[in-house]
Amino acid sequence: MTRRLITLLAAVALLLGMTTACNRIGIEDLEKELVGVWWDEYEHSDVTEQGVAFDRVLLAVQALADHTGCIYVGVYDSENENLVAIYGGPEVAGFTWHLLEDGSLQLAEANMVKGTGDGQGYYGDDMTNVSSTNMTYTNGNVTVTNTIYSGTLNKAEGEKVTQIVDNVCDTPMNNPAVGQVIGSDGKNYNYNRLPSGVTAVAKIVYLGSDTNVPSPYNHGLALAMKDEYGMPWEAAKTYCSKTKNTDNPVPNATWMLPSIHQWGTMGARAGGSTTYMTLRDGFRTIGGQNLKKVPYWTSTPNGSIFAGSFGFSNGTLDFYNRDIKLWVRACLAF
Repeated sequence: MTRRLITLLAAVALLLGMTTACNRIGIEDLEKELVGVWWDEYEHSDVTEQGVAFDRVLLAVQALADHTGCIYVGVYDSENENLVAIYGGPEVAGFTWHLLEDGSLQLAEANMVKGTGDGQGYYGDDMTNVSSTNMTYTNGNVTVTNTIYSGTLNKAEGEKVTQIVDNVCDTPMNNPAVGQVIGSDGKNYNYNRLPSGVTAVAKIVYLGSDTNVPSPYNHGLALAMKDEYGMPWEAAKTYCSKTKNTDNPVPNATWMLPSIHQWGTMGARAGGSTTYMTLRDGFRTIGGQNLKKVPYWTSTPNGSIFAGSFGFSNGTLDFYNRDIKLWVRACLAF
């Protein structure tokens, strides 16, 4: 009888082991299905911390096969079809994940100290707060709940994956602000908080819709930290739009020669009673080179012989023969 009991217990133990293994195999298969980009898009009117209005939100959760992931929020101005700002990203909304048997996702912040930038407390920061977010995977959908959102995400397929990743996920910039610098790693920082080994390549001087720049490079402008050498107009355009883009640290951003309109916009956003002087003299204190009190080329042509310039001695616009050499300061549109 003892032998029978031992045999029975052994059979039960084997059965339990097989059941556990089957459950584990089931979870592993579900985890494979979970890997991908999940998204929801909806109307919500608000403003960014810089006061830029938006009325549409794209929430994206990217789950990777190595059990890491990230939350991203892109906010849009629907009227102009502009991406206004991106929140989240690996630094503040990265997480590790594991699927439990009840379908819930066990999340842990990949970076345990959440960023506390100027945008803390705004819509995007609340949306990407991993510690207050719950996720569940059931019936092929991901349900997300946090302090201000509760909804079901759909899995992106085909071109939708590329669209979301290119426009929202594939950027290391997080909650940019005027006055910050863009580092050689493609991320934005307050200048006094640049990490060791990262150098400043541009200063953010404008945030907001710029209809002169095609999407997705139309929600911010940053000026290079120093001048390029003097050159004719055609060479200046080629250098800024092609040569500098061979070493561009920021995904979804492009170097270019600013237009007359863009020079004026950047000067106005800089503030002060004489805005061109505020813009001109705002680089030396952050490790850059102030603009010179001379004319700089713009990308704006005037007929077939002349092109526009912006003068930093008096803030005036003028036109010069394209063949002469003027100073050049490249602009990064992101």
